[in-house]
Amino acid sequence: MIIDNYNKKKELAYKLFKILPRNGIIGVGSGTTCEVVLTELSKQPEIYKNWSGIIATSSKIEKMCQKINLKILNNVDKINFSFDSCDYYTKYGNMLKGKGGALFREKLMANNTDRYVILATKDKLVKSFLGLSLVVEISTFLSDKTFENIRKTGLELKYRKIKNSLSNFITDNNNYILDCILNDFTFKDKKFKNFINKIKLISGVIEVGYFTNLKPEFITL
Repeated sequence: MIIDNYNKKKELAYKLFKILPRNGIIGVGSGTTCEVVLTELSKQPEIYKNWSGIIATSSKIEKMCQKINLKILNNVDKINFSFDSCDYYTKYGNMLKGKGGALFREKLMANNTDRYVILATKDKLVKSFLGLSLVVEISTFLSDKTFENIRKTGLELKYRKIKNSLSNFITDNNNYILDCILNDFTFKDKKFKNFINKIKLISGVIEVGYFTNLKPEFITL
């Protein structure tokens, strides 16, 4: 697979390597930026040879970690350090994530790590999220009813499809993904957080791709 902006993502990876711990439990996000990090990391085993294990947020990342003999963990008391990328972010550290379809695991990781680092190119920096896509992960059970209840909030939304297919995309947790357009809200409006909470309270909603109050460290280009 050809990865767009590989060289920029590679540069981000080598910036990350300067602060990446040489021991402990490490959380790895998903998406092409994290894939580039692992590809480049495989060339420098001195960085990861003493890691206790990996929390991988997607099956693809898990397979990449296994190829370089990293131990996969699913249940730990503590994640020492995690890195990930984002779809968009603001100067306040709020983010939209979930384009890769792993937002539930990514948010769990983000909320349970001692140090959380985001790799992003500056084209991901926006003043607001108006008009962008809010990703919502929902249960497959009664999914059309959940879809309709979310639609009633005013969001434009659609099921994410498998590429070149009419079938719905299914996450590693066997859920569906909805891509919702933020037409009337910005993250500067305090009512927006109330709106997000309203979405999260709808039965059938597993997680929402708005990441806030996490105090991430950003490595940018």
